[in-house]
Amino acid sequence: NLERQMYESFDRDIKKDFTNRSIIFKRGSPRCLLSLSDIYYQLQLKETRLVVLSACESGLVDPTVTNADEYVSLPAAFLQSGTPAVISSLWMVNDKSTKDLMVRFYTNHLERGLGPAAALGEAQRSMKQKNLSPYHWGGFIVTGL
Repeated sequence: NLERQMYESFDRDIKKDFTNRSIIFKRGSPRCLLSLSDIYYQLQLKETRLVVLSACESGLVDPTVTNADEYVSLPAAFLQSGTPAVISSLWMVNDKSTKDLMVRFYTNHLERGLGPAAALGEAQRSMKQKNLSPYHWGGFIVTGL
């Protein structure tokens, strides 16, 4: 099980230009930067079953695109590259809450054999049952499948 810690970065001061979005692989040397363009045009992920982007706001769509047939986002780029499903976040979520949710998700998905949507849903329900606000678990979605 290969797991990498990824951080999304983009320059919010340049008109929220979503084409400048990128992923930085923090572990390892040298640091690796993967741009939205790289994902769209260079990655071939047909053998990848799931991409998990647990960084804050990693699932946001470019609000300036008015054509409903086009979505500029990290999840859309990974789907275009061939992976059938992407988990991402729509808002800023506390790091500890994200860690707890992801541990529950991976337990449900890898150990219990649930599909991505069912595993995430079960993880979210378990956090809801602990009386945690939706802020802590509701921002994560599955795109695809």
